[in-house]
Amino acid sequence: MPTLVLGGTVTGLGAVRSLGSAGIPAYVCCAPDDVAAKSRWSRHLGETLPEFTTPERLAAFLAPLPFERLVLLPCSDHWAEAVAALPEQFRSRFPSFVSPLSVLRQLNDKEAFAGLVRALDVPHPQTHFVHSIADLDGVDLAAGTQYFLKARSSQKFIAKTGVKAYMVSSPGEIRSRVTELAEAGLGVVLQEYVPGPATNHFFVDGFADGRGAILARFARQRQRMHPPHFGNSTFLRSVALESVPDIVATVDRLITGCGLRGIFSVELKRDERTGIARVIEVNARAWWYVGYATACGVNVVEMTWRAALGLPVAPADGRYRVGRTCVYVRPDFRACRALRQEGKLSLATCLPQWLGGEHMIFSARDPMPLLSRAWREAGAWLRGKGR
Repeated sequence: MPTLVLGGTVTGLGAVRSLGSAGIPAYVCCAPDDVAAKSRWSRHLGETLPEFTTPERLAAFLAPLPFERLVLLPCSDHWAEAVAALPEQFRSRFPSFVSPLSVLRQLNDKEAFAGLVRALDVPHPQTHFVHSIADLDGVDLAAGTQYFLKARSSQKFIAKTGVKAYMVSSPGEIRSRVTELAEAGLGVVLQEYVPGPATNHFFVDGFADGRGAILARFARQRQRMHPPHFGNSTFLRSVALESVPDIVATVDRLITGCGLRGIFSVELKRDERTGIARVIEVNARAWWYVGYATACGVNVVEMTWRAALGLPVAPADGRYRVGRTCVYVRPDFRACRALRQEGKLSLATCLPQWLGGEHMIFSARDPMPLLSRAWREAGAWLRGKGR
């Protein structure tokens, strides 16, 4: 039974490769020059659907497709919500295994999520809800604590600002930023910044069945990130579940308590002041490094495909490749350069790390995504030089 991967870039590519490694046909509807569309395992449907496609537009796109059945696999928050909101009559022909729409909205909206973790007594950074400037009047900022403004909806915030969040250092700066973001139509929350280096970030990725039982877990530790405070991981290492028992327990309590089903990825950061790992966010869908999890032995994409079709899903036994690294070379080069300028790292250290482990885009078994990107960027560079 084929699968339609909704979304592109490195998440879509990882999903396509995970399907391909399991022998499952993968179709895409991202831009034809997207890396996900260049994989040896992907087939393009001929029409491109933009990221913020509505459920109505998605339904209109799906209806005439020449498939008796087609599994849907969302690769972003918006795609997950669009799939969950499809009309009931589409569920049989276009099965999926995503959380209910109410659960997705609670996880994707940072204000609703903060309320959820409070109710579940899950460690979380101190968060203040900001609907207007007036909401800042009652906020008591703790001395010596750093704060930042982040979006209630991350995808829209990043699309409009190009960043994940803004660090703020004074009440005046907070008010100025809130005014600016409100004028752009972006709702925000004011959150405590959890101190600690990049290596204090941990992720537990996995799969939960329809009854809330967690059938797979995969733990990884961030080694580097870019930009420094609110960027994405650029270099990671897989770690044993037994090495982070408190983190696994926190994630289990959160996943089973919130009603999530299907793929998940939970980010936490260990507070260097207390040693407590605080939950930062939850992705209830495929994430950037889903292909890395598959390469280490945890293919949650295949599990999702099986669950969508009502097939048995065997629990993972917790054994996967521990100590395996993964690098996203281009942003990691920037991360290494910044650390080198601070005297914390040398490029001679980075190069061997890039040669070993998994890569986000490069794959000897699937070289075209990297080659097509290099060709496209070389052409753009030459055109720029010719002006």
